Amino acid sequence: MSLRLEPVTRVRLTSLAGDFASCIERSQGPIRRLGNMFETRRETAPLGAHGLSFMVEVTNANGEATALFDCGLRGDVLRANVGYLRKDLRRVDAIFLSHGHPDHYGGLAEALALTRRGRRRSPVPVVLHRAAFRERCWAWADLRGGRYRLDPELLTRPTATTVLQEGPGVFLSGRLLFLTMIPRRTPYEGRRPGGQVLYRTRSAWRLDDTPDDGAVVAHLAGRGLIILTGCGHAGVINTLAEAVRQTGIPRVHALLGGFHLCGASPRRIAATVRDLKKFSPRYLIPSHCSGLEFEAALKAAFPRGFALDMVGTEYRFESP
Repeated sequence: MSLRLEPVTRVRLTSLAGDFASCIERSQGPIRRLGNMFETRRETAPLGAHGLSFMVEVTNANGEATALFDCGLRGDVLRANVGYLRKDLRRVDAIFLSHGHPDHYGGLAEALALTRRGRRRSPVPVVLHRAAFRERCWAWADLRGGRYRLDPELLTRPTATTVLQEGPGVFLSGRLLFLTMIPRRTPYEGRRPGGQVLYRTRSAWRLDDTPDDGAVVAHLAGRGLIILTGCGHAGVINTLAEAVRQTGIPRVHALLGGFHLCGASPRRIAATVRDLKKFSPRYLIPSHCSGLEFEAALKAAFPRGFALDMVGTEYRFESP
């Protein structure tokens, strides 16, 4: 049975943290490069740093709702970019964490501080899967060091409240779908390219397949789904298929975010591009961990709909 995702008439996504930044990349159509110094007449630009964070604004007849999707690796970079872009995080209704890796939760403390800046307000709901709290470590690291874990103390009053989501659910008065525990049905998406991660149980360290990997989805009326991924550890095709299955909406207007194909084999890249074509997305916008080879393949396969995400870019999608 499909979840009821309320259609919206406008979706605005702003890249607040990411691996790429440019002060000369030009705007085109709904893709507005707010860091372009020729368009803004400003002498500075947003800062690039490993990680990902997007401000998500959705609008329908009931008004506007705002969310933050991930918080990047560094709080100082997030604060600088929020200031440069003149974004007010006090408007944020909820924060969604795609998974428990530090390049997605590292800026959380700063993000929470920015939601409370200059005024008193109720705690911000932080939506995540419980596996985001796992203690993790790179498989090749000395297990006496290199460990990381999202601190549960960050998500306590008066700053935040924890909303544990064990499966897909709708938020912001039905206007945003949060996907987690995405089924892994595509055979070639079963392995993680670019390195393995372990997580700690009571008795041992085990290979981690990041079950908490998630995405957020909006339904743009008359256009289709807008899908934003964090790292895409579940696989970009698996994520698309789950978004379509949960909403019952087959049309995909835009796919953005980290696709985690850095270091992927040519065979896997070709298979992913082949299967992406079945969804016919109008816009494909890779970010963060997607990988140069995959990005080049996307640009060749989708020349009209491809754009590389850069910090400070605002994506303005509207209903016809």
